[in-house]
Amino acid sequence: EARPQERQQMDTLHQNIVPLPVLGAEVIGWTSQEVAALDPDSEVLSLLAKAFSVHSLLVFHGSLLAPAQLRTLYTNLHAALGMGFALPAKRTIFDPSGSLRGACFPGYPETNVLGSAEEVDDWHGLSGFLRPEAWWEEASI
Repeated sequence: EARPQERQQMDTLHQNIVPLPVLGAEVIGWTSQEVAALDPDSEVLSLLAKAFSVHSLLVFHGSLLAPAQLRTLYTNLHAALGMGFALPAKRTIFDPSGSLRGACFPGYPETNVLGSAEEVDDWHGLSGFLRPEAWWEEASI
């Protein structure tokens, strides 16, 4: 049974999971850092896991998560959904041109770098650039 404070948080959270027009839902009132710090047995995390299973994508506001926080959040959401989770085998993707597309953060093989940028300088241990995959991404650089 949830503690009174957690029950109030759950009620507020339930009202603040807003479906997006095409895919996913926006979670208002919780940052990605707060969610990553939740106890794995938290009823709030369980509610978020259910929302994830319904909407397939949850959008949180706040700053970016570090790789360790991403792993914690991913692992805890899998556990809350009753799904097992095992880390993939260590992998290294090396592009001789220096592009980081498809690379993973050092020590975190479950991550995958996406996006586009002219220069990446020591982003969680990665440096190089992110080449756009498609012509429409080039305009965003």
